Amino acid sequence: QKMIPSVIGKTSDLSVYASNRALLYGRLTALGFDAVYPDGAFYLFVKSPEEDENEFCEKAKKYELLLVPSGDFGVGGYVRIAYCVSESVIKNSLPAFEKLAKEYDITPIMSSGAAFTDTRFGKAEDLRRRITEICGKEPITTIAGAEPIGPQALLDVLVIEPCTGNTLGKLANGITDTAVTMAAKAHLRNGRPVVLAVSTNDALGASARNIGTLMNAKNIYFVPMRQDAPQGKPASVVANFAKTGAAIKAALEGKQVQPVLVQ
Repeated sequence: QKMIPSVIGKTSDLSVYASNRALLYGRLTALGFDAVYPDGAFYLFVKSPEEDENEFCEKAKKYELLLVPSGDFGVGGYVRIAYCVSESVIKNSLPAFEKLAKEYDITPIMSSGAAFTDTRFGKAEDLRRRITEICGKEPITTIAGAEPIGPQALLDVLVIEPCTGNTLGKLANGITDTAVTMAAKAHLRNGRPVVLAVSTNDALGASARNIGTLMNAKNIYFVPMRQDAPQGKPASVVANFAKTGAAIKAALEGKQVQPVLVQ
């Protein structure tokens, strides 16, 4: 109580926190991590690349990084990193984060329609820029760019998300006329898994036959899916994108995650 009068009106030097925040946020997002830029406080919330953020925290320990799962704070899917430390501590941790990021190397692939067509959801240029920022590399948008995926065995698993009715039809009938379908063809030649996250209004209509064909194809797996509007759009099906991680993990083990059809 005797000290209170002497500190009234005083403020701490907060510039060190601002500097640390900029350093950590800037470097992590440059590595491809998706983080929430904090307006205050002294910690950063980073989106977990794993469906279970606890698994991501355990993986980080291999590189002597101690991350706190956001589930401890009532919100899942993120990890918390404090930056109320000296700048040298943050700088010394960055090589470890670089090694951790390499475990989640993502090569983005887009069809020309998605890559260069503006829609009501936004401008194509902005979408490509955001994808490049997240993945740390520009998306493959041409058939020629996707073809080396096969001979160079560039991918462990290929995820097509969302997989539209148009793409389902092409995959089921061996049509290779986009970067995405070429990537699938090139990747499958190596006997490696392709995971499809269906999102189409005619999944239980015209696309049903194609889904059935692909379900019987070797090395093709599906993200669990459901009818999204059974009353208004009875043929429409959308993948449960939150289950993508589980579907990938199972596919890498040669298994289809179950159940495929969920409510």
